[in-house]
Amino acid sequence: LWDGASSLFAFTKCSTASLDQVLTFQHLLVRLLSILSALIFAELEGKMRDDEPVAYRFELLDPDGLDDVTIGVLEETDCKVEVIFQYIQLLVVQAYHDGIFSVPPPILTRAFQDMGSGMVKFHEAERIAEIPFPFPYMAALQILLYIHWGLTPYVTATWSEYIAWVGVFAFSIVFSVWFFIGVALEMDRPFSNTLNSIDREVIQRHFNNRLIALIDTSRRAHLPTLKESYRRNFGNHRHSVVHVFGLASNLSMLSAKKAAQVRDMDSVTPAVRIEVCAGEESDTSNK
Repeated sequence: LWDGASSLFAFTKCSTASLDQVLTFQHLLVRLLSILSALIFAELEGKMRDDEPVAYRFELLDPDGLDDVTIGVLEETDCKVEVIFQYIQLLVVQAYHDGIFSVPPPILTRAFQDMGSGMVKFHEAERIAEIPFPFPYMAALQILLYIHWGLTPYVTATWSEYIAWVGVFAFSIVFSVWFFIGVALEMDRPFSNTLNSIDREVIQRHFNNRLIALIDTSRRAHLPTLKESYRRNFGNHRHSVVHVFGLASNLSMLSAKKAAQVRDMDSVTPAVRIEVCAGEESDTSNK
Protein backbone atom coordinates (compact mmCIF):
# COMPACT_ATOMS: atom_id res chain seq x y z
CA LEU A 1 0.00 0.00 0.00
CA TRP A 2 2.81 2.42 0.85
CA ASP A 3 4.44 1.86 -2.55
CA GLY A 4 1.25 2.92 -4.28
CA ALA A 5 0.89 5.95 -2.03
CA SER A 6 4.50 6.96 -2.67
CA SER A 7 3.95 6.75 -6.42
CA LEU A 8 0.79 8.84 -6.20
CA PHE A 9 2.60 11.51 -4.19
CA ALA A 10 5.41 11.58 -6.76
CA PHE A 11 2.90 11.88 -9.61
CA THR A 12 1.58 15.15 -8.13
CA LYS A 13 4.93 16.85 -8.81
CA CYS A 14 4.60 19.54 -11.50
CA SER A 15 0.81 19.25 -11.28
CA THR A 16 -1.29 21.74 -13.20
CA ALA A 17 -3.90 21.77 -10.43
CA SER A 18 -3.91 24.30 -7.63
CA LEU A 19 -1.82 23.77 -4.51
CA ASP A 20 -4.96 23.47 -2.40
CA GLN A 21 -6.28 20.64 -4.58
CA VAL A 22 -2.97 18.76 -4.38
CA LEU A 23 -2.76 19.13 -0.59
CA THR A 24 -6.38 18.05 -0.15
CA PHE A 25 -5.74 14.93 -2.22
CA GLN A 26 -2.55 14.04 -0.34
CA HIS A 27 -4.04 14.47 3.13
CA LEU A 28 -7.21 12.62 2.24
CA LEU A 29 -5.17 9.76 0.76
CA VAL A 30 -2.98 9.25 3.85
CA ARG A 31 -6.02 9.28 6.14
CA LEU A 32 -7.82 6.66 4.07
CA LEU A 33 -4.71 4.49 3.86
CA SER A 34 -4.18 4.67 7.62
CA ILE A 35 -7.77 3.58 8.20
CA LEU A 36 -7.44 0.85 5.57
CA SER A 37 -4.38 -0.61 7.29
CA ALA A 38 -6.13 -0.75 10.67
CA LEU A 39 -9.28 -2.24 9.16
CA ILE A 40 -7.25 -4.96 7.45
CA PHE A 41 -5.73 -5.96 10.78
CA ALA A 42 -9.17 -5.84 12.41
CA GLU A 43 -10.64 -8.02 9.66
CA LEU A 44 -7.90 -10.63 10.05
CA GLU A 45 -8.22 -10.56 13.82
CA GLY A 46 -12.00 -10.69 13.71
CA LYS A 47 -11.89 -14.06 11.97
CA MET A 48 -10.47 -15.56 15.15
CA ARG A 49 -12.64 -13.91 17.83
CA ASP A 50 -16.26 -12.95 18.45
CA ASP A 51 -15.84 -9.68 20.38
CA GLU A 52 -14.60 -6.31 19.07
CA PRO A 53 -11.16 -6.55 17.45
CA VAL A 54 -8.27 -4.90 19.25
CA ALA A 55 -7.23 -3.30 15.94
CA TYR A 56 -10.18 -0.91 16.25
CA ARG A 57 -8.16 0.87 18.93
CA PHE A 58 -5.01 1.25 16.83
CA GLU A 59 -3.58 4.67 16.14
CA LEU A 60 -4.98 6.47 13.07
CA LEU A 61 -3.96 9.64 11.28
CA ASP A 62 -6.58 12.26 12.11
CA PRO A 63 -9.75 10.27 11.26
CA ASP A 64 -11.82 13.23 12.50
CA GLY A 65 -10.74 15.06 9.36
CA LEU A 66 -13.02 12.86 7.24
CA ASP A 67 -16.59 13.87 6.52
CA ASP A 68 -19.43 12.42 8.58
CA VAL A 69 -21.00 10.62 5.60
CA THR A 70 -17.84 8.56 5.02
CA ILE A 71 -17.58 7.65 8.70
CA GLY A 72 -21.26 6.69 8.73
CA VAL A 73 -20.89 4.43 5.71
CA LEU A 74 -17.91 2.67 7.28
CA GLU A 75 -19.82 2.14 10.52
CA GLU A 76 -22.83 0.59 8.78
CA THR A 77 -21.16 -1.69 6.24
CA ASP A 78 -19.87 -5.17 6.99
CA CYS A 79 -17.25 -4.93 4.21
CA LYS A 80 -15.21 -2.10 5.65
CA VAL A 81 -11.93 -3.03 3.96
CA GLU A 82 -13.46 -3.30 0.50
CA VAL A 83 -15.41 -0.04 0.90
CA ILE A 84 -12.41 2.01 2.01
CA PHE A 85 -10.29 0.53 -0.77
CA GLN A 86 -12.96 1.47 -3.30
CA TYR A 87 -12.99 5.00 -1.87
CA ILE A 88 -9.24 5.22 -2.49
CA GLN A 89 -9.60 4.08 -6.10
CA LEU A 90 -12.42 6.58 -6.69
CA LEU A 91 -10.28 9.30 -5.12
CA VAL A 92 -7.41 8.56 -7.51
CA VAL A 93 -9.71 8.55 -10.55
CA GLN A 94 -11.25 11.86 -9.48
CA ALA A 95 -7.78 13.32 -8.91
CA TYR A 96 -6.75 12.32 -12.43
CA HIS A 97 -9.89 13.96 -13.82
CA ASP A 98 -9.03 17.17 -11.90
CA GLY A 99 -5.52 17.27 -13.39
CA ILE A 100 -3.70 16.64 -10.09
CA PHE A 101 -1.32 14.09 -11.65
CA SER A 102 1.39 15.12 -14.10
CA VAL A 103 1.93 11.68 -15.64
CA PRO A 104 0.09 9.86 -18.46
CA PRO A 105 -2.44 7.12 -17.65
CA PRO A 106 -0.12 4.17 -18.45
CA ILE A 107 2.27 5.31 -15.72
CA LEU A 108 -0.57 6.05 -13.32
CA THR A 109 -1.70 2.42 -13.54
CA ARG A 110 1.45 1.46 -11.62
CA ALA A 111 -0.12 2.89 -8.46
CA PHE A 112 -3.28 0.85 -9.03
CA GLN A 113 -1.16 -2.27 -9.46
CA ASP A 114 0.74 -1.64 -6.22
CA MET A 115 -2.43 -1.09 -4.20
CA GLY A 116 -4.13 -4.01 -5.90
CA SER A 117 -1.25 -6.33 -5.01
CA GLY A 118 -1.62 -5.19 -1.40
CA MET A 119 -5.26 -6.26 -1.43
CA VAL A 120 -4.27 -9.59 -2.98
CA LYS A 121 -1.91 -10.16 -0.05
CA PHE A 122 -4.76 -9.31 2.31
CA HIS A 123 -7.05 -11.91 0.74
CA GLU A 124 -4.26 -14.48 0.93
CA ALA A 125 -3.86 -13.73 4.64
CA GLU A 126 -7.63 -14.10 5.03
CA ARG A 127 -7.31 -17.73 4.05
CA ILE A 128 -4.97 -18.34 6.97
CA ALA A 129 -7.37 -16.63 9.36
CA GLU A 130 -10.59 -18.12 7.99
CA ILE A 131 -9.67 -21.76 7.34
CA PRO A 132 -9.40 -23.52 10.73
CA PHE A 133 -7.16 -26.43 11.57
CA PRO A 134 -9.12 -29.56 10.49
CA PHE A 135 -10.97 -30.98 13.48
CA PRO A 136 -10.56 -34.67 12.52
CA TYR A 137 -6.81 -34.14 12.20
CA MET A 138 -6.74 -32.33 15.54
CA ALA A 139 -8.73 -35.08 17.27
CA ALA A 140 -6.50 -37.83 15.86
CA LEU A 141 -3.41 -35.87 16.87
CA GLN A 142 -4.65 -35.45 20.44
CA ILE A 143 -5.45 -39.15 20.78
CA LEU A 144 -2.02 -40.14 19.50
CA LEU A 145 -0.35 -37.69 21.88
CA TYR A 146 -2.18 -39.18 24.88
CA ILE A 147 -1.30 -42.72 23.78
CA HIS A 148 2.33 -41.68 23.34
CA TRP A 149 2.24 -40.03 26.78
CA GLY A 150 0.91 -43.20 28.41
CA LEU A 151 3.27 -45.67 26.71
CA THR A 152 6.51 -43.66 26.98
CA PRO A 153 7.18 -44.42 30.71
CA TYR A 154 6.82 -48.17 30.12
CA VAL A 155 9.16 -48.09 27.12
CA THR A 156 11.82 -45.92 28.80
CA ALA A 157 11.74 -48.25 31.84
CA THR A 158 13.46 -50.88 29.72
CA TRP A 159 16.30 -48.48 28.81
CA SER A 160 17.86 -48.15 32.25
CA GLU A 161 17.82 -49.71 35.68
CA TYR A 162 17.91 -46.29 37.39
CA ILE A 163 14.53 -44.71 38.13
CA ALA A 164 15.93 -41.19 37.82
CA TRP A 165 17.16 -41.79 34.28
CA VAL A 166 13.84 -43.38 33.34
CA GLY A 167 12.05 -40.24 34.54
CA VAL A 168 14.44 -37.97 32.60
CA PHE A 169 14.01 -39.95 29.39
CA ALA A 170 10.22 -40.09 29.68
CA PHE A 171 9.88 -36.40 30.50
CA SER A 172 12.25 -35.29 27.71
CA ILE A 173 10.49 -37.30 25.01
CA VAL A 174 6.96 -36.34 26.04
CA PHE A 175 7.84 -32.68 26.61
CA SER A 176 9.60 -32.38 23.23
CA VAL A 177 6.67 -33.80 21.29
CA TRP A 178 4.06 -31.66 23.07
CA PHE A 179 6.27 -28.58 22.79
CA PHE A 180 6.64 -28.74 19.01
CA ILE A 181 2.94 -29.51 18.56
CA GLY A 182 2.11 -26.45 20.67
CA VAL A 183 4.45 -24.25 18.65
CA ALA A 184 2.85 -25.44 15.40
CA LEU A 185 -0.65 -24.66 16.70
CA GLU A 186 0.49 -21.24 17.90
CA MET A 187 1.97 -20.41 14.50
CA ASP A 188 -1.32 -21.40 12.90
CA ARG A 189 -2.88 -18.27 14.51
CA PRO A 190 -0.56 -15.40 13.51
CA PHE A 191 -3.23 -12.68 13.80
CA SER A 192 -4.53 -13.53 17.27
CA ASN A 193 -3.67 -11.60 20.43
CA THR A 194 -1.23 -14.12 21.84
CA LEU A 195 2.36 -13.52 22.89
CA ASN A 196 3.80 -15.12 19.75
CA SER A 197 1.44 -13.52 17.22
CA ILE A 198 2.34 -10.69 14.86
CA ASP A 199 2.66 -7.31 16.57
CA ARG A 200 0.08 -5.57 14.44
CA GLU A 201 0.03 -2.38 16.48
CA VAL A 202 3.74 -1.77 15.85
CA ILE A 203 3.24 -2.40 12.13
CA GLN A 204 0.35 0.08 12.11
CA ARG A 205 2.47 2.68 13.89
CA HIS A 206 5.34 2.24 11.43
CA PHE A 207 2.93 2.51 8.50
CA ASN A 208 1.56 5.77 9.90
CA ASN A 209 5.09 7.12 10.29
CA ARG A 210 5.83 6.30 6.66
CA LEU A 211 2.68 8.12 5.56
CA ILE A 212 3.70 11.14 7.63
CA ALA A 213 7.11 11.02 5.97
CA LEU A 214 5.34 11.33 2.60
CA ILE A 215 3.46 14.40 3.83
CA ASP A 216 6.62 15.96 5.28
CA THR A 217 8.64 15.35 2.12
CA SER A 218 5.91 16.77 -0.08
CA ARG A 219 5.52 19.79 2.21
CA ARG A 220 9.21 20.69 1.95
CA ALA A 221 9.06 20.47 -1.87
CA HIS A 222 12.81 19.89 -1.98
CA LEU A 223 14.66 17.87 -4.61
CA PRO A 224 18.22 16.62 -3.99
CA THR A 225 20.89 18.57 -5.84
CA LEU A 226 24.66 18.38 -6.15
CA LYS A 227 27.11 20.86 -4.73
CA GLU A 228 29.16 22.89 -7.16
CA SER A 229 32.28 21.14 -5.86
CA TYR A 230 31.04 17.61 -6.49
CA ARG A 231 33.59 15.12 -7.84
CA ARG A 232 33.16 13.54 -11.25
CA ASN A 233 35.76 10.91 -10.42
CA PHE A 234 35.03 9.05 -7.19
CA GLY A 235 38.54 7.68 -6.71
CA ASN A 236 39.12 6.95 -3.02
CA HIS A 237 36.25 9.18 -1.88
CA ARG A 238 33.97 6.36 -0.80
CA HIS A 239 32.39 6.49 2.63
CA SER A 240 29.80 4.64 4.70
CA VAL A 241 26.36 5.74 5.80
CA VAL A 242 27.84 6.57 9.22
CA HIS A 243 30.17 9.04 7.54
CA VAL A 244 27.26 10.79 5.82
CA PHE A 245 24.69 10.89 8.61
CA GLY A 246 26.54 10.10 11.83
CA LEU A 247 29.27 12.76 12.07
CA ALA A 248 28.80 15.63 14.48
CA SER A 249 30.07 18.05 11.81
CA ASN A 250 27.06 17.23 9.65
CA LEU A 251 24.63 17.68 12.53
CA SER A 252 26.20 21.01 13.50
CA MET A 253 25.10 22.40 10.13
CA LEU A 254 21.54 22.50 11.44
CA SER A 255 20.63 25.68 13.24
CA ALA A 256 19.44 25.51 16.83
CA LYS A 257 15.98 26.59 15.81
CA LYS A 258 15.55 23.81 13.24
CA ALA A 259 16.90 21.20 15.65
CA ALA A 260 14.36 22.32 18.26
CA GLN A 261 11.56 22.03 15.72
CA VAL A 262 12.61 18.48 14.87
CA ARG A 263 12.62 17.50 18.54
CA ASP A 264 9.18 19.05 19.03
CA MET A 265 7.74 17.15 16.05
CA ASP A 266 9.18 13.86 17.31
CA SER A 267 7.69 14.34 20.76
CA VAL A 268 4.04 14.30 19.61
CA THR A 269 1.96 11.50 18.19
CA PRO A 270 1.58 11.01 14.43
CA ALA A 271 -2.06 12.06 14.58
CA VAL A 272 -1.08 15.44 16.06
CA ARG A 273 1.91 15.81 13.75
CA ILE A 274 -0.21 15.47 10.64
CA GLU A 275 -2.57 18.11 11.93
CA VAL A 276 0.37 20.46 12.50
CA CYS A 277 1.65 19.79 8.97
CA ALA A 278 -1.79 20.43 7.57
CA GLY A 279 -1.93 23.76 9.39
CA GLU A 280 1.46 24.82 8.09
CA GLU A 281 0.52 23.93 4.52
CA SER A 282 -2.72 25.87 4.69
CA ASP A 283 -0.83 28.93 5.96
CA THR A 284 1.65 28.61 3.09
CA SER A 285 -1.09 28.33 0.49
CA ASN A 286 -2.87 31.40 1.94
CA LYS A 287 0.32 33.41 1.63
